[in-house]
Amino acid sequence: MKSAMHLMKKMELNTPVKGVAGLLVDGGVTFGAAYGIGQVYHRYSDKFVGKQAARMAAAGGKLAAVAFSAMSGGHQTWMGSVANSIGNAGIAAMGVEMGLRHARAKSGKKAVLISSSAALPPGATEMSSIGALGRAGAGTGLSWDQIEELAQSR
Repeated sequence: MKSAMHLMKKMELNTPVKGVAGLLVDGGVTFGAAYGIGQVYHRYSDKFVGKQAARMAAAGGKLAAVAFSAMSGGHQTWMGSVANSIGNAGIAAMGVEMGLRHARAKSGKKAVLISSSAALPPGATEMSSIGALGRAGAGTGLSWDQIEELAQSR
């Protein structure tokens, strides 16, 4: 009961939840928006909406947040907070997109999407996720005795 009263004290009229609950809600909304941006980007990457998904979410979210703030006299409302989180997800997606583009240009590598049932091109390795490590080069490893010795030394 005491924790519920403490949470009620942190809430004010016409403002989003504060404290840990507010951080969790904000993180959840941002994650959901980023997930949606990724879905639209992948499914419709050959159309305008897919290519501009991150920019549309960023602009739409931030403009909506400003509009909700203006309508409420400068106070942040639930809807304004949600719109702001959507805008932040769009901005973050734009940053990731730009970073990937820059890294690919510097490394001379190109990202190519192929059907999962298609044969891999010559020289390609099976990599199922961004940042997956390729096959390790030849080297030396630890024997089981050495591994057990390391484990015992803790």
